[in-house]
Amino acid sequence: MLDVLARPWPGDTFTLPLPGDVEAGATFLGACEREVRGLRVGVLTDPVIVADAPVHAVCLDAVAEAVAALTGFGHELSQAPVPFPAERWDAFESLWAAGALSAPVPEEAEPLLVPLTRWLRAKGRHASGLDVVRATGAVQSLTREVAVAWDDLDVVVSPTLAQPPAPIGSIRDDEDPAADFRAQMAYTPWTSVANLTGRPSISLPLGWPEIDGRVVPVGVMLTGRLGAETTLLSVAAALERALPWAHRRPEVGA
Repeated sequence: MLDVLARPWPGDTFTLPLPGDVEAGATFLGACEREVRGLRVGVLTDPVIVADAPVHAVCLDAVAEAVAALTGFGHELSQAPVPFPAERWDAFESLWAAGALSAPVPEEAEPLLVPLTRWLRAKGRHASGLDVVRATGAVQSLTREVAVAWDDLDVVVSPTLAQPPAPIGSIRDDEDPAADFRAQMAYTPWTSVANLTGRPSISLPLGWPEIDGRVVPVGVMLTGRLGAETTLLSVAAALERALPWAHRRPEVGA
């Protein structure tokens, strides 16, 4: 699907090299069959956007299993630094709020939105054009900081989420949408790095612990260099072969 969709279109302001631009006949699908060795892989288990977010042991265990496999593949493992202070992420909130407000919701339908979305849209109404421009600049600065912090790494491995799969409604807080938003940030303290920087990232269900009597999938996230989708796919496919999950099914309760 990526080979079909990831083609430059007329009017694109920015484009990235396709696999075939580097090697004749190369494809993203072909990258999944290619063996890569000697990559510099950074391990990041400290939360990024919420510094004190609690991280469940099963999420760390899943990363440890991935790290053991990657070491066996011949990659060089090291500790990846937290790329920026957690409070710097706040710059992104204005863009998030403005994005929520930009959705074309008729005025009469506004009450049908969940409280969190209404809260975000209200924040968007109070964000000035200057706020949004400054937030855009701050995100660009963060992107450069991440590039510098991770310049000597080909792939960064982290938990996908800080906690196991959450029961439906366990994070939602309609009485306090701000608390709802903070809880979601603490639940996903790594994924925003890829959102902010545009780096390719992939989540693999490598952990399968038993939680409250049920076996559930726990994700490990790999993040690559900008434009290095093929490297990321090669590493992800190797992990899938070493730690397969296609035969697994989450247990469904009564």
